[in-house]
Amino acid sequence: MVLMLVAAPLVGRCLPRGRWQHSIWWSVAAFTAAIWVWHMPVPYEATFASTPIYWSMHLTLFGSAIWLWRDLLNHRSDETLTVISTGLFACVQMGLLGAVLTFSAHPWFAWYATTTQPWGLTQLQDQQLGGVIMWVPSGVIFLAAASRSFLLMHNWLERPAMQ
Repeated sequence: MVLMLVAAPLVGRCLPRGRWQHSIWWSVAAFTAAIWVWHMPVPYEATFASTPIYWSMHLTLFGSAIWLWRDLLNHRSDETLTVISTGLFACVQMGLLGAVLTFSAHPWFAWYATTTQPWGLTQLQDQQLGGVIMWVPSGVIFLAAASRSFLLMHNWLERPAMQ
């Protein structure tokens, strides 16, 4: 989560969008697919059995997050409403996955059956904590990005007219 919600926005903010302008929905779709695929039990468990799969997970999650944050943080003023709506969609889908993990009645990931006890947590409590971390901080960070976009649009609208 630190990579997707702290490092990726910092890296994405520093990357120019370039000449090829795509719809921001492509970056949201890539981010959404990466989040949901890698948080399903079978692909997630596969990351513990294979180093290439493990690194594929991290590269696709971090890469899609950088792409998304680049588009959310580097946009023209006339794209603000589209950027805010796509950011809201990304936030809602990530929060939905966090809520599903948080309110699940059973653990999804067998791998953690033996690793959570030293922390004083059951396997389900560990999953629920992960879900809350995915759900709440992501909402705050996406809200901050949307607020920034609104502020930039406001400043653009309030700028003095050229004489």
